[in-house]
Amino acid sequence: EEIVRIFFKKIDFQSHTNNTDHHTNEITTDQLVVRRGQHFVIILDLLQPFNPDSDELIFTASTGTARFILPVLHPKHTHRWFPSNL
Repeated sequence: EEIVRIFFKKIDFQSHTNNTDHHTNEITTDQLVVRRGQHFVIILDLLQPFNPDSDELIFTASTGTARFILPVLHPKHTHRWFPSNL
């Protein structure tokens, strides 16, 4: 199986909105700071088309020395993506 990497034109972490929603805006609004167990929004602008039926999106998050790698699922009837571990 061939792996093709898709690159991003822009990633918008929605830091101001997400940090306000997570009550971390007093820490910073320049970087994304979210709390465990709460939803947040990230907008990805890709350089090429993405096909959810054949392409895979993997979300990697880290905190301190811990690193989490989560495949992301796209429910067929929404425009939202969810980590498959939820």
